[in-house]
Amino acid sequence: MGFNPYEQEEDFYWIPRYYKHLIPDYWNVYGYKNNQVSVLERLYDDDEDWDKIDRKMGPRFDVVQIWTIQNPRTYGRYAKKMEKYEDWYDREPKRWELFHGTQAKNVESIIDNNFDLRNLHTKDSSFYAAGEGVYFTNKAAYADWAVGGQNTRCYMFYCEVLIDKIKNVSNPNSVRLGPPARPGYETEVARVRSEGGDPHPSMLYDTTSRTDKDEYVKFKRNEYYPTHLIMYDRCY
Repeated sequence: MGFNPYEQEEDFYWIPRYYKHLIPDYWNVYGYKNNQVSVLERLYDDDEDWDKIDRKMGPRFDVVQIWTIQNPRTYGRYAKKMEKYEDWYDREPKRWELFHGTQAKNVESIIDNNFDLRNLHTKDSSFYAAGEGVYFTNKAAYADWAVGGQNTRCYMFYCEVLIDKIKNVSNPNSVRLGPPARPGYETEVARVRSEGGDPHPSMLYDTTSRTDKDEYVKFKRNEYYPTHLIMYDRCY
């Protein structure tokens, strides 16, 4: 499939000094000064996280292996965004656990760089049902549909996603990439409405969703982090 996650178990990332205090306690750190981590830390089937993810995957999929993703740079940016959420909304940010399906050729890039908004389709003919952004879902079967192809052995990510205010949409062309959602945009919203316009959802919301709630769309960077890589077999 062009990607072997077992090989990345031998790769180590240095922890930047300015992110070290943000690294989760459950990460396994190494080195003389505990300043590096293995990028993929393999779980075992008696692990609590394995059991939780396996149950959420459901009977249509056979979980082969799960790895905890430990990228201190991308996690550090995500943790910084959590701090901003707390400032914006004056409360602890809500962290949802959702799936993201992708083709095997994209897996290594996502581990290294997180999900990249620059790779998104941005034309008016966009097929996205809830606008342009990074898609997540609470249903493994829906994430598997995004994987596509005919392979029996596949990958998907289990992710932590910051979601505070959701805008349900039915017209994908009404949702374009725009300014970040945060308090203080009331004046700008009022101006747009006074001119007869419809404020971009991102002025008021940080997430868009289809009305059936199968998918959630994030249109700003670092508001999500892939916590686990799942290798699975399709059982149908």
